[in-house]
Amino acid sequence: MRLSFRSVSLVLSAVFFILYATLAAAEPYGDPFRVNTYTPGGQSVVRVSTGANGDTAVLIRDNARGNANFVRRYNAAGQALTAEEWFVGFDALGVAVSGSGNFAVLRSAPDGSGNGVFVTLYNRAGNVIVPEFRVNDVTVGEQYVKSIAMNANGQFVVGWTQGAGGTSSDHLVRPYLANGTPVGPATLVRTTPHNTMGIDLAIDSQGNFVVTWSELMWPYVNDFDVFARRFASTGTALGSAFRVS
Repeated sequence: MRLSFRSVSLVLSAVFFILYATLAAAEPYGDPFRVNTYTPGGQSVVRVSTGANGDTAVLIRDNARGNANFVRRYNAAGQALTAEEWFVGFDALGVAVSGSGNFAVLRSAPDGSGNGVFVTLYNRAGNVIVPEFRVNDVTVGEQYVKSIAMNANGQFVVGWTQGAGGTSSDHLVRPYLANGTPVGPATLVRTTPHNTMGIDLAIDSQGNFVVTWSELMWPYVNDFDVFARRFASTGTALGSAFRVS
């Protein structure tokens, strides 16, 4: 079917309008504002997460107070939900927010022969609803905290590495229900003898999730490549790992 010049013009106009609207939506809502209320010494951002209802949690490290971790939260309008930041412990490395404003804090702590992976669940008022629990079953050696992701329903998944850390590491994930009940045992994402970097996670409304990481392939040809693997909400892999880059 041949389109008229007018039809083509209308289509192009619609495309440009959508692009303009998309770009306009990316404009900031206001000026930058300071999150930490305690200002002596230095403070730094560790992680930030926004839930489906627009609530945002900012996890910070306070160098002036022994590298302690604090969380401060905001609603969708950018208004602070607390007068000041809340102390949530030490060695916190991740935060995730649900659609109701409940949130989880992920941190590293001793679990026997080394460090393990721990999570605490809070409600929107900041009260602990599930006390801190250990994610990893294996406690021999080091477990390195990497990432946490939570969906609107409060289901969440935790990712970590087990082994040498930067090299020859096992990549593991474990999904949870909103009440902190594990869906199953930890699932091995990838066992690799190659150099690896990081783990990141994303979870959908049904609890299905994707794991990504960087890996240096051998024999060495390029630099690090990006890999991903998809999983069902049960923790069952939906296919093999694949290279993204």
